[in-house]
Amino acid sequence: MTAESTWKGDTMKNVKIAGLTFHNSSNYGAVLQTFALQHAMEQLGYDYTIIDYANPEKYRFDSLLGKAKNVSLKNYLVKLYSLRYNYRRKRKFVAFSGKYLHITPKRYKNPEELREIGDAFDRYFCGSDQVWNAEMIRYDRSYFLDFVKDKTQTASYAASMGLGALTDRQKEFYSSVLPNVNQISVREPTAAQLISGLTGQTAQAVLDPTLLLTPKQWCSLFTCEVPKEPYIFTYCLRYQEEMAEFIRRLQEQTGLRVVGFQRGTSSLNLKHEIWNCLPSPEEFVSLIANARFVVTNSFHGTAFSSNLGRTFYTFVEGKGADGTNSRIYDYLHTIGLENRLYTACPEGTIDVGDIDYTTASQLLMRQRENAFAFIKSAVEGMPE
Repeated sequence: MTAESTWKGDTMKNVKIAGLTFHNSSNYGAVLQTFALQHAMEQLGYDYTIIDYANPEKYRFDSLLGKAKNVSLKNYLVKLYSLRYNYRRKRKFVAFSGKYLHITPKRYKNPEELREIGDAFDRYFCGSDQVWNAEMIRYDRSYFLDFVKDKTQTASYAASMGLGALTDRQKEFYSSVLPNVNQISVREPTAAQLISGLTGQTAQAVLDPTLLLTPKQWCSLFTCEVPKEPYIFTYCLRYQEEMAEFIRRLQEQTGLRVVGFQRGTSSLNLKHEIWNCLPSPEEFVSLIANARFVVTNSFHGTAFSSNLGRTFYTFVEGKGADGTNSRIYDYLHTIGLENRLYTACPEGTIDVGDIDYTTASQLLMRQRENAFAFIKSAVEGMPE
């Protein structure tokens, strides 16, 4: 029996599920994980709707110029210069959301408005992404489904804390909000351990939603035009000199052109560059799916590269698995590809051989089955 046939077993039909996550973002990982969880829920036969919630603190300065208070004139001018870039990029994400995401007609602007939802849905899920990163959500209890009256109807899917050691304030916050969630799944085993230690609740580590879809599904959903010649795809969330040096050497060694769109890479001094600065989320998937090599320091860049069977190199800062690095360490450990992690550019010739995905694919398929089983259990095991 294949994994896909296992997912499509008998399920409760017409169950109305509401999901709360970071869907309203110009971030590839955020919108694609939102789409992927929606797709998985519908694949199981559920009626899934994304709650259009804009955390008042998180999105307070989420404008095209961003936070202007206490910013130097130089930095403000840089923000102003990037205004056109940000506007064009934002339009592509808005277009993707409008085309693919099923969102509530009303936007809820604060926790009080969320309570208006009442019992409009049968089940309530929060996640995925870093919806449980206390600092990122500005300690907003809504992401722990605080607004839901019947707590037995709540669950999380692959919620991520994105934190290592917790401060006293964070411990107090998590201890007070986690009991709101009836059935808990998280993205990282480290988060599961933290939750168990804080509240005694059992938390299951599951796959990021983007990994619920098979390579065949992703490639059939999004097929966009990409360069015909072999290329190196780079996705850089933040500039790392070691990563920049690696890209330079990989290009010199292979002679391939580089396709990238991240900022902070003007000093790479690469030959045969193509800077595809504004890919849509669909184009992002296609660019990874067709790349000869992928170099990234992003969790979702890593997740898509491995799921789509690319030869990838992931850079992390430091040597530990704490904080944001834990997301990448935990995932690659799960599929047995820790050797794709880099903290510095290696000496000598870079290994450009194809990755043997035999074991990783089997492990990923098993994790996929476990993830779908959790969703079905969380939805159908709740009391009516």
